[in-house]
This record gives sequence, structure tokens and C-alpha cells, in this order.
Amino acid sequence: MITRRFMMGALVLSLAGMTIGLPAAIAKSGDAKLTARLAGAAINRMVPKGVAESRSRADGSSQLKVQVENANLAGATLNVLIDNSKVGELTIDAFLAGEMQLNTNDGQTVPPIGRGSTCVVTDQSGATIVAGTF
Repeated sequence: MITRRFMMGALVLSLAGMTIGLPAAIAKSGDAKLTARLAGAAINRMVPKGVAESRSRADGSSQLKVQVENANLAGATLNVLIDNSKVGELTIDAFLAGEMQLNTNDGQTVPPIGRGSTCVVTDQSGATIVAGTF
């Protein structure tokens, strides 16, 4: 006999499955999104982390967003490198976080990024703060 509890569980799992598949259904044909999780070694007992997202659209426009948090370097300006080439900078704020965005729709140059591309955030001396691979 099927219980009411079993039926509710099945409904929840069914809805969760539809929700998980939703972003792929919304994406326009020809658009691509790559994500790199960024991780680094502890700085003054805090472990920095972050994420880099690359979006390429069918119309030829592209965007890159790099976010860092838990970086115990308030006020520091950090370099953002894609495949070992500097593409910009971000500044760590009082909340120990920073963000850099590039968008071709704003006239900015966004480097080509594919699977296997690297994102490294360094301090001004070149020491790696966080890094990851798309």
C-alpha cells in the first residue's frame, strides 16, 4: 500500500528534478556558461575562496565575472589572470571580498575562455591567492 508520506516524498523529488533541469531549458541556443571554483591557502588563518564565471552568447557578446571572498587582505588590489595573462584587477573590501566584471557589451575586452582555461588571482608580488580551472 502506498502511504501518503511516500507520495509526498515522490512529489518533492519530482519537483526538485524539474527545478534542477530548469536553467538548461532557459538557456538560449548557442549560449555557453563555464564556471571555475577558486580555492587558495589560508591567509592569517582565513581560507580564501571564490568563483569565476564565463558567459558567451550566440550574438558574439561575452562576460567574465570573478569573485573572491574570505581573503584576509582588506584594501589589497589583486591581479586576475586568465590562462596566465592579466585581464584585470579587483580590490578586497572591508568585508574581505572583491569582484571584477568584464563585459563586451560595455566595450571591454573579454578573453576567450574554454574548458581547461585557468583563472588565477594573485597579489601584486605574484603570489597566488586563489586559483581554479574552468
